[in-house]
Amino acid sequence: MSLSIPRYNLTTPVGVIADTHGLLRDEALLLLQECELILHLGMWAIRTRIKRSWNALRQ
Repeated sequence: MSLSIPRYNLTTPVGVIADTHGLLRDEALLLLQECELILHLGMWAIRTRIKRSWNALRQ
C-alpha cells in the first residue's frame, strides 16, 4: 500500500495556534492574517468560532 504525503509549496508563513480554550483574541487573528496555512492544535469545537472570527476580520 502506497501512502500519499501531502506537500505544500507555501510562500507565506505557516501559523500554529493551540490551547485557545474557547478564547480567540484579536491579536492572535492579526498575527495569523498573513498565513496561508493555519494549524489549530486543540479542540475541534473551536473551529466554528475561529472561522466566524476570521471572516469578521477579513471584511
